[in-house]
Amino acid sequence: MDLIPDRKSRTQLPAHTNTKDPIQNFPQWKRYVKDLEDDEYNGQTWEKLVAFLENLVATQTHIIKNNAALKTAVTKQIDRLLTRFPYLSDYWKRYVTIVYTLNGLKASVQILNRAVTAFPTSLDLWLDYLNILISNKLKSTAELKVIFDNAVSKVGRQFLSHPLWDLYLEWETKNFGESSNDYLGVLLKLLKIPLHQYARYFEKFYEIKDNFAIEDLIDEPSLKSICKEYYPDSDVSSLSEEQTTYLVYTYYNNLFESTQKATNEIWLFESELGKQNFELNAVTSEDFSKWMKYLAFSEKQCDTSQTIALYERALIPLCFQEVAWIKYLNFLIKINDDSDHIVYLFNKACDSCVPSSELQIRYMYAEYAAVKLKDLEKANTIYRSLISSNPSLTEPVGKYFCFLMKHKDQALVIAQSLACVNTFIAGYPSGKSESGEPPKKKKKKSSGAPKPSISDSDFKALYPKLTYKNVTQFIVEIAKHYWLTEYKVKKTRELLVQFYKQEIVKCSSSYWSFFFKFEISQRNKTNVMNIVNYLRYQGQLPTSMINNFISIYTDFLMKNTSSSDLKKINREVTRCYLEVDEESSTHMKHFLKARLDPQLMEESTNNVLIKEAGHPCAIRECRPRITNAIDFTTRLDEQETPAHPVFTNVEKANAAVRYIYESI
Repeated sequence: MDLIPDRKSRTQLPAHTNTKDPIQNFPQWKRYVKDLEDDEYNGQTWEKLVAFLENLVATQTHIIKNNAALKTAVTKQIDRLLTRFPYLSDYWKRYVTIVYTLNGLKASVQILNRAVTAFPTSLDLWLDYLNILISNKLKSTAELKVIFDNAVSKVGRQFLSHPLWDLYLEWETKNFGESSNDYLGVLLKLLKIPLHQYARYFEKFYEIKDNFAIEDLIDEPSLKSICKEYYPDSDVSSLSEEQTTYLVYTYYNNLFESTQKATNEIWLFESELGKQNFELNAVTSEDFSKWMKYLAFSEKQCDTSQTIALYERALIPLCFQEVAWIKYLNFLIKINDDSDHIVYLFNKACDSCVPSSELQIRYMYAEYAAVKLKDLEKANTIYRSLISSNPSLTEPVGKYFCFLMKHKDQALVIAQSLACVNTFIAGYPSGKSESGEPPKKKKKKSSGAPKPSISDSDFKALYPKLTYKNVTQFIVEIAKHYWLTEYKVKKTRELLVQFYKQEIVKCSSSYWSFFFKFEISQRNKTNVMNIVNYLRYQGQLPTSMINNFISIYTDFLMKNTSSSDLKKINREVTRCYLEVDEESSTHMKHFLKARLDPQLMEESTNNVLIKEAGHPCAIRECRPRITNAIDFTTRLDEQETPAHPVFTNVEKANAAVRYIYESI
């Protein structure tokens, strides 16, 4: 490992060092940084980088301390890791050690403070932070009291949080004594929480309870209630010592039984848990299932505070799981939790935790902003951001359309949606050129017809984010509205027919899927047949999708056609069965050849089909092929020189796929 820049000397950097960017002086460090730029989720590379930096700091402490640029570079790399993944508690500890070595105690404590702020549900980090504050007397008693209370509010309900409570009680004993109300107050909080060591704290309570009056041991509402239950004719102030002793015993005996029952119930789930710490790789389905069952139980059987604490703890190993975040947010919304806290969690999930490919929680955020916060502009921003970051998906456009239909004039939304489609069509290419190159833009013709106008501010902001892959979803959504909301079949069909010849919809899976399902539901055999034939010879959908349409169409004909009519179209049905045969090659699919060349020129047509590989909109020019023949007639052990496959175009196998309209 090239940990040291100059192996001849451990006390100085080589003469040719790059002082502006010290990483350039360490090839191994530079390589790790480059690898992490390509894959920031690679836990092994992060471990190698941090180990490298630890070794560098340990062996070159003096040099790094006196080289500000190098010192900054070391801390910057770990900052990058912990800013992106703040739940890595072990790396926080290692970072504290590095900073302590380079900058001393005060700076290392600041890192620990950052750690518990960024990762407030880490029991280990709170223990380290409090221990270093106490042992070095860095805070006053009042300040430490506040920090302890903050710590137990964050992690004090964790099932194995007894080390923190023990530290708190020990600190209270040294500063106030076991007979103080401060000590008692901490202990009374403990007795109500189902913890692994609950019985030990009850034993401690029974040791010190005689040092306090009954009013100190039982809060006023509970004391009045239990007094009324057992001594209805007496007032609390008039109770004898024997009576007060009995009430304390009864109250805490009931509390013990309640805490014991809750602890035993929780233990059934706690004992089954596997992964509980954060890792860069996702949890297994088994571990995920165990957490979900535990959370479902807690929602039904535990109090709100206990359930929230469990969710906060569960979202450490389940940090990347969208379902867990949605479940937690739904729980908080149901109990009417603070909206600012909910917004914070939405931002945290969407910006830092849940992968950008998971969209449901982002839709949920937009809905929450619109319905609960009454912030339509925030919702608009979220939807447009999703459309912009997912240009090939139709779902975000569909969700946004439905959102606008709820919160704006529906006639306006429909008109502006069609304006977006027509504006896009007006500048769209007319089709694929004979050379296979992307077609040229349409030449705008002057006509007296009014041009589509996008006048609404929301649609003006949306239009630049639309692509040929998602703009057709507006047609689908409007058709759904006509059909399923207004119950106007004719109007729905007219809308779909209006656009079916446009180049923009030839490769639109959502448009043709909806059109096909619509006509199937209407039992319109003629239109279903026309759709299938059009897609076979004019469409640009993946071959697998066309095959699926043909299969459904064939079953539809068999179920909705009389035997006499089936005889008339027997040849058509037979051809359909042959075309979707999984054993047949693309060369046998007549509809593909007819689409490419009505004259069915075998060689040229087959070459194009090979390049398309079942995807008419995407061309792979350099598909690897085996160029030498293999002798299948002779056994391998009888061949003098068994043929090894020889490939062509292997060096171009990673060449980018050329999409016909990708430049649009």
